[in-house]
Amino acid sequence: MDCVKIGDSNLDIDAKDGTQNLDTAADWYTSFKNSVEFAKDEAAKISSQQFPQLVHDICTKDVRDIGVANRTIYQTVPCNPDGSAGCRGGMLPDGVPSISSIRVLCADERLSPSTGCDRITNTVEFEVVLKYGVNTFVVMTPKESFDILWSDFKRFPSFQPFSSVREFRQELKNIDGSCKAIKIVGTSVVQDGNNCVLRIDYQVFDKLWKFEDLIILAVKPISDNTTVCDLFDQGHQIGPCSNGSGGSACCGG
Repeated sequence: MDCVKIGDSNLDIDAKDGTQNLDTAADWYTSFKNSVEFAKDEAAKISSQQFPQLVHDICTKDVRDIGVANRTIYQTVPCNPDGSAGCRGGMLPDGVPSISSIRVLCADERLSPSTGCDRITNTVEFEVVLKYGVNTFVVMTPKESFDILWSDFKRFPSFQPFSSVREFRQELKNIDGSCKAIKIVGTSVVQDGNNCVLRIDYQVFDKLWKFEDLIILAVKPISDNTTVCDLFDQGHQIGPCSNGSGGSACCGG
């Protein structure tokens, strides 16, 4: 999808500002119209459809920066309980349980003013169901918090790194929020002495976004329709961790 950015926040017209410079407003509106015309010209090159079906003005979350982290969680879990008796008391383990299922239970992130706004602190919690024998299941919820430093972020879509932490701090003043994609790469349970250890390898793609007004080229697949959206409440819904970050402190200007 092609996108044409039509304005930065410092150029937006504030309807509540009665002292706005008319020349500035006129320049903004002229720039807006020029962006629309540019989008129409681009649309004409790629499609024979009517322009109104292709060119849209939307307000959306525009990703500005991306950071990637490769993580591994280790957690001691119960071994199979039907082993032989040990010489010093207790039962020796009799192999490892199998992993019946795993999913992301919750996730959130926050800014870090206490370290000078030089990182984004992420929290991720998983729900793992371990199977013992035929009909015995145990639920584990391994969780960790970790930092993605300023040097691990790159601008999108150029993927250029930040030259300094000062530049990253300045970028945070323009950022309105964040979202992340979590990919589970692999899981395993191994026996380590008298313990069994659960291992989860996963990747986090952390995206920082800003609310933007954009002119986009898009095609409506079904014309003259009424679109109704539902939120799937049935079953599991990923949201903030109840005892996670508790929201972000302010790093913006």
